[in-house]
Amino acid sequence: MPDKNVVHSPLMETLNAVNAAGLYTTVVRERAEFAAAGENTEGASTRPLPTFFWIRHAELCHPETGFYGELLRTLMTRSGIVNRRFAAASFLLRYGWSSGAMLAPLLMDRPIPWYTTEEAELCFANNTLFQAICLGSDRFIIDRDHEFSLDPHCALTYSDRNAAIRLVADRLAQQSNPIVAALHQWSGFSGKALWAMVSSSWVGQLINISKTLGLPEEQLRRYLTVFYDQWRPLAHALPRWYFIRDQGKNHCFHVRASCCLYFKGKERHFCASCPVIDEAERIERNRQWIAKYG
Repeated sequence: MPDKNVVHSPLMETLNAVNAAGLYTTVVRERAEFAAAGENTEGASTRPLPTFFWIRHAELCHPETGFYGELLRTLMTRSGIVNRRFAAASFLLRYGWSSGAMLAPLLMDRPIPWYTTEEAELCFANNTLFQAICLGSDRFIIDRDHEFSLDPHCALTYSDRNAAIRLVADRLAQQSNPIVAALHQWSGFSGKALWAMVSSSWVGQLINISKTLGLPEEQLRRYLTVFYDQWRPLAHALPRWYFIRDQGKNHCFHVRASCCLYFKGKERHFCASCPVIDEAERIERNRQWIAKYG
């Protein structure tokens, strides 16, 4: 029997819908809701990393300490690339996937979580991959004409879909800025290269979520165009996106503005979005992806 004392906020309904859609980003309000993260990993870091561990968003400005520092060292150890620039780039590619907490609700036309960096924690696995984001806030933003605009948890309203895209674009950049700055100081990698990693994951999320939700191509083009326009200060670090016609459909891909250095590792692996390989090889990799995943 349902508990009459439980209040289901608009944001909780959003998170349930996001998680049910089978997207890359799991979003929860409490750590315990993410089943894989059963162990308590508070306190000092140990070697090796726990199977799953949480890092507060605000802690990502301190790359030398705690589980965050251990994660960066693990990135170098596992790849065989003992290079801080590589570790910084690899981490930001993973960190960028947390953007799905806002991008998915935006693309689903649902209340969009509106949280500060102090109100978020990110879960990673000891294989270094991002797992989930936990939000310590019920606040959201929504269209000013929606009935939820009167909800006490509504932090902000917007006038139309383009305004929502711009708000989310600004929020993502604001949250990422101190993290990129700290990794720039720690690694010595250029700001352009580091922003290229974050923006690559943002655009990858936009593309992949749109595909999963079956959104029309013209809608994806609109979202990408407005995002790019809002991210003009990062223009030199934004990936280039393009469509490939195959199997009767247009498939969207992107190429990063800078290389993540992964090709320097033991396996000499090149990403499908790598700017180092030539155009023909990258397009062939894209077509192989289409053949495998459709």
